[in-house]
Amino acid sequence: MLKEKALELLKENDHGERVRQAGLLQAEAQGRWQELPSRFQLQGALKSSRGSPIERDFLVSARLNHLHVDFLIQLALVHRMVEPTAEIIDVAAKMLNVAVESILLKEQLANSGTGLIWRIAYYCLPAAGIICLYLLKGPDGDPQGTVSMPKLIQDLSVLVAQIESGSLVLVEDPNHALLAGAAQTIQSVLARVLPGNLRSSRHAQSTYAELGQSESSLNWQPWYDDSGSLDFDPDFWSNLAVHPALLSGA
Repeated sequence: MLKEKALELLKENDHGERVRQAGLLQAEAQGRWQELPSRFQLQGALKSSRGSPIERDFLVSARLNHLHVDFLIQLALVHRMVEPTAEIIDVAAKMLNVAVESILLKEQLANSGTGLIWRIAYYCLPAAGIICLYLLKGPDGDPQGTVSMPKLIQDLSVLVAQIESGSLVLVEDPNHALLAGAAQTIQSVLARVLPGNLRSSRHAQSTYAELGQSESSLNWQPWYDDSGSLDFDPDFWSNLAVHPALLSGA
């Protein structure tokens, strides 16, 4: 019900009213979370939690579901997807971290088969998509400095490694093309960040100033601005793969 309400926010054309409704929905979602007994709330690292595989899997599911509601709310408040807000970046970072840890500890969870693939597609990829947009935005992408860059890089790297290892999804699996395409694009983003092209604030600022004035940047249209879709599907990842910041480093 909460997720349906979050998606309904997108139909509200008045931004002020959308913000008002988002605030009410956030309060409702937080209230629902607080109503859960503390033993069912994953507050720290999954590896530090105790319980049976079924109980630990529930902890992950409950936490991801709560974060996903907040993610959808923040997604509805973003003006342009190419410029993610600090709020959605923060939620995406948390959601990615929980999902990635559940991948690493899949042997200790009850639902580590088909449910794990669904969890990656439903939670990991949307979070990773927002974080990739943030990384490509440059040093001004998170003015509040609420996220840890090393942690983001680590979680994205682990996600790519797990997908490319072939241990998560077989080639004949229906989700293989989506996950493989996403992993390839994420790897391109990481390759753009890790060499230091975006590590130097001064260099990054000049790089993005140049990109902002370039014809390729002006012509590039993110999938959201084109279609209004909120699906982080193959179209999103193929579109992101031709982001000017990636092509400029080729």
